[in-house]
Amino acid sequence: MDGDSGPPQLPLRNAATLLCSSASDNNRNLPPAPHAKTACDEFGALHHKSPAPPSGDLEPAENGGDERAVPSSPKPWYRTQTDTWSVCLGGKQIPLAKGKRSKREADEEFHRLMLGDHRKALPPALASATQTVDGSNVLVAVLADQFLDWVQLNLNCYDWCRQFLQQFVTTCGALSVGELKPYHVSQWLATKTTWGPSTRCRVIGLLKQVFNWRIEQGLITSNPLRSLKKPKAKRRERILNSAELEKIFEATSDEAFHDFLAATSDTGARPGEIRILTAAQIDLQDGICVLSKHKTSEKTNRPRVIYLTPTMTTLCSKLVERWPTGPIFRNHRGVPWTVNAVRIRFRRLRSKFPELRDVVAYTFRHTFATNALVNGVQIATVAELLGHTSTAMIEAHYGHLATSTVPDSS
Repeated sequence: MDGDSGPPQLPLRNAATLLCSSASDNNRNLPPAPHAKTACDEFGALHHKSPAPPSGDLEPAENGGDERAVPSSPKPWYRTQTDTWSVCLGGKQIPLAKGKRSKREADEEFHRLMLGDHRKALPPALASATQTVDGSNVLVAVLADQFLDWVQLNLNCYDWCRQFLQQFVTTCGALSVGELKPYHVSQWLATKTTWGPSTRCRVIGLLKQVFNWRIEQGLITSNPLRSLKKPKAKRRERILNSAELEKIFEATSDEAFHDFLAATSDTGARPGEIRILTAAQIDLQDGICVLSKHKTSEKTNRPRVIYLTPTMTTLCSKLVERWPTGPIFRNHRGVPWTVNAVRIRFRRLRSKFPELRDVVAYTFRHTFATNALVNGVQIATVAELLGHTSTAMIEAHYGHLATSTVPDSS
């Protein structure tokens, strides 16, 4: 998206720290930034059109984008006569910082005002106007950040959620809850030409979950995306045969990534579960890993148990000794694997071997489940190995594969 079209981009911020980039950067295409530390050059929490700054020698912040897409938001501006950065809120000029070089301080103060940390500084009429009973005037960007704070504390899918919410907020974050419509989501999804029905289904589910969580917290009264329909997810039909598995492992010269692949292949665990596995969660004597916080922990209210084969027990023993604290699966630089790092590795594999064009990290889990069923493992046992509380998921997503797949002769 270029600088002359579309709504303002709102990189997700950290709940405690706002690192604001300079408006002079003139960069509308900010990369998706980490939730903990982001450059946040444009952020407005008020959705009415702010009054234009007074005439004079001003240096306004960047253009807010197409007003037809998103209502304009107030932005800091600099007046040379007073050597002060200010912002217009509710028809009032509020000083933010003194000195032309104090743009960062002005941005930080502006964002604190918008997030409600310093509500006493707002005019009384504006302070009351920025709070509505139904929560409909809360910015989508603020809501997404609060949801991510909760996910980070309670679930282990934080990286996945942040990845997609950042993309959504970049386009729709300046809208309020009351302004957001299913149409906006549909228009945003229309730009994601490489996403298949499964990804679209999961992303819409995530967006709905954000607003449902907000309702559960008593902060809004309705979900603006309630009527948005999800496409039917594509069945997971891609599995790896023994020759493809051998090809992938032979092409993986990096020992660290080889270990990561071996763990997903040997246990059938979710890639995200392998990435966060720590020494404290591993019981080498019993050959199990116990995760109290995992993808379905809130729904199942039970820990996730990963069962280790003798090969995996040996591998984990080696890694636990090397990394007694923090995740044990790390790259060659000693940095824990991230979603993006794993994705890049598989992209390289697909580029090298075109026949693997549909293979992703999750394919190892699907292959594990299908091979187990083909080799006569009871469906209830497979469900337990994969961390499901019932056989319904196995029957829906994997059972049909077992009926059309024969074991490798090797």
